[in-house]
Amino acid sequence: MSYQPLILNTAIHIDCIYTIHYFEYASDFTYKGERHDFWEFCYVDKGEIEVMAGKQTFLLKQGEVIFHEPNEFHSLKAANRTAPNIAVVSFGTHDAAMRFFAQRIFTIDNEERSFLAHVINEARLVLDHPLNIPGQRRLYKKENIPFGAEQLTQMFIEMFLLHLQRRMLDPALLKLNLSTRTKENADEYYFESLLNYLEENLDQRLTLSKIAHDNLISVSKLEKLFKEKTQKGVIEYFSMLKIEKAKDMIRLHHDNFTQISEKLGYNSIHYFSRQFKKVTGLTPTEYALSIQALEPK
Repeated sequence: MSYQPLILNTAIHIDCIYTIHYFEYASDFTYKGERHDFWEFCYVDKGEIEVMAGKQTFLLKQGEVIFHEPNEFHSLKAANRTAPNIAVVSFGTHDAAMRFFAQRIFTIDNEERSFLAHVINEARLVLDHPLNIPGQRRLYKKENIPFGAEQLTQMFIEMFLLHLQRRMLDPALLKLNLSTRTKENADEYYFESLLNYLEENLDQRLTLSKIAHDNLISVSKLEKLFKEKTQKGVIEYFSMLKIEKAKDMIRLHHDNFTQISEKLGYNSIHYFSRQFKKVTGLTPTEYALSIQALEPK
């Protein structure tokens, strides 16, 4: 008997992409809204936003995602004096399974957050423009796209949708054998505690030995864990966290650059500005102007 092929059914297939955005908004941002004939989801990566979907208004907090079905009017604005970071992805699909997401809000898990991070990272390899251009109606590809980046962008969106729907419908299917994950889970827990420590000490000038001492870990293990989890050194990652906090503070408009520099433990405004440009590619002034440019005209 010859081999017979087994055809696998596809539950959700992304036909095309309309937008992939990652915005860092100021605390007073408002978007008047739109409607279109394709699906869209908006994920709050940081802060809070107020979203109007149809005739209803919702408050979305960090870690939550809202779906807009085709032809549903939707608008948003920053909420509760936060400077939100949001990811917006819109796409074409005709699969019936998408009805599950209509007019719904979800809190995503770590796996789904990882899928979204991959979507954003792959999109940056594919698209020939930044992901923070508001009102962009057409996407353009780069001339030299890394192998598989376009397909991976599509696949990670599909994996995000499939994982989220399966987790809601039958979470038991996603549970892995505990014995195979014990060390990984322990490392994840320890890494999370280290991140919390760093975030609680953004106003300090921490050294590698100080971080290791305060967290009862050897310097070598500390460096190894951060390399595995972030592909960065510990102090490099700490500096990145400081600059992310600085970006938030700039968007809140409460402090000037000198005050921000002092609150984040920098020796001088000049060193702060150099570090800011090293991480973001922009000076603090250029970043502040770029945020103003996101405001609707």
